[in-house]
Amino acid sequence: MRIDVKEIEIAHLNLGYAHTRIRNILSERRLSESLECHGQLTPVMVVPQDPLGYVLLDGYLRVAALKRLGQDLVKAEIHEREQEALIQVMCRSQARRWEIFEHAKLIKEAMIRFDYSQMDMARFLGKSESFVSRRLLVLESLDEEMRNHVQKGRVSIWSATRILAPLARANAGHARQLVKHVMAHPFTTRELMAWFNTYRSANKKNRSIMVDNPRMVLNALKVTTETVEADSIREGAEGRWVKDIKIVTQMLRRLARNVGVVFFEHQSTSDRRLLLAALGGAEREFNELMEKIRRNNAASQNRGHHPATACPGGVHPGNQPSFEALPESDSACLE
Repeated sequence: MRIDVKEIEIAHLNLGYAHTRIRNILSERRLSESLECHGQLTPVMVVPQDPLGYVLLDGYLRVAALKRLGQDLVKAEIHEREQEALIQVMCRSQARRWEIFEHAKLIKEAMIRFDYSQMDMARFLGKSESFVSRRLLVLESLDEEMRNHVQKGRVSIWSATRILAPLARANAGHARQLVKHVMAHPFTTRELMAWFNTYRSANKKNRSIMVDNPRMVLNALKVTTETVEADSIREGAEGRWVKDIKIVTQMLRRLARNVGVVFFEHQSTSDRRLLLAALGGAEREFNELMEKIRRNNAASQNRGHHPATACPGGVHPGNQPSFEALPESDSACLE
């Protein structure tokens, strides 16, 4: 199929697919600077609409950047059939990384305009039906107002796909409340993810409080994080070592309670062998740890230090209990 490339008037373009694109002022500015230095290197894609007009299929950012420079002409590939050209635009995802939201909007638009099914779109794109379904789910999870905010660049695509869409599927009202806060008081992506992770683990009552005042939640998380970091610095390597030992102790207790469950009469030889092999690996690591402590203690003694200083409670490492005789001790670790 023959494709003509020529310059056409920007004023003659029909921006009929503009609603499938996301406005990004920063990208427009950067592309304008590049076009001003190097000129337009890649043509946009259009199909004829009437003797003078053309429907712009691809190149909305380039056209916006040219308009920013006050240009009247744009270099364009002129395709004959809109359906085929539109599919070609979407298949360019191999060479061009589509934003999920834009790709989903374009897939939806093709299905509406040309009565394609999800199976048709999957075949055209060389993808599975589940791929197309997941793309469309991003759109269906957001109401019209939220989609409008994303399209106009008021809410980032990252926020829409990673936070708002899953939140809206669970609670549309909470998603709308969060959007209002994001619009009024912008959040960084790290802050939004921290808020969302906390929201997912919260109960219903606390979730309502969280969407009423997300910033308060983030401030509380910041204080908690700073406190944990301060405690870690204050305790040093010794404090972290003791915490790790407590975690190991708690795990050993849990393993001991489950011995009767995992070792049982008439158990297959292969299963029992697998369990014992895992236990043997842990025992070797434990023995290696004890040997390192003994060597460290001996080195300290040779340097004139009292051996008790190398072992909590003044007990020589050689007298430390084995796995079978671990003492009971308080632990704040969760099972």
